This record gives sequence, C-alpha cells and structure tokens, in this order.
Amino acid sequence: MIVVVVVLIVDILTLPAASLASAIALTVIVAIGAVFVSAVAIGALRRQSWVRGGALIWQLVQIAIAIGAFQGTFAQPAIGWALIAPSVLVIVLLFTSSVMAALARPQA
Repeated sequence: MIVVVVVLIVDILTLPAASLASAIALTVIVAIGAVFVSAVAIGALRRQSWVRGGALIWQLVQIAIAIGAFQGTFAQPAIGWALIAPSVLVIVLLFTSSVMAALARPQA
C-alpha cells in the first residue's frame, strides 16, 4: 500500500490529471489505507488481540475490490483472483485455533 501511495504521488506530480481534486482524494484515501494496514501488521507482530478484527475488515475490503475487478468495461479477472485467493485464505486462517490462541487476550 505504501508503494501505491508513492506511485500515486509521482503520478500527480508528473502526469496531467483529468481531475486534480479526485487524484488528491484518491491518494489520501490510499494513504489512510496504508496507515491502517501498517498498524494491523505491527499489531500482529506484537500479538495484540485487536488485530484479528482489523485483518478481517481489510480482507473484506480486498474481496470487494476483487469483485469489482471481475466486472465492468475494464475487467481484469487475473487481478480479481490475485486479490480474492489470499483474502479467503487469510479469513480462514484468522479463525484457526492456533491463530486465535496466539492473539487471545492475556488472562488476568
């Protein structure tokens, strides 16, 4: 996601945009997503319990994007499969007993 933010910033600075406001808004939204994914990754490394919810939300967002990649005039099924396959795998893994135990809240 951070790479996508950098690419979008470079595009804004080097290419003429049909709508500069839309380009900036998209870049800001992707930057917010990058911060969210980074926070979930850091939380996972620290084995914090809230990570499962954040990871699940991100996987659902990826599935929604993947479904969009299968449809429309500019459909890219390869991108859709590349997004949906790991998302489904991660969702399944999030509910395995080993992951749930690793990310469980410590008992007082």
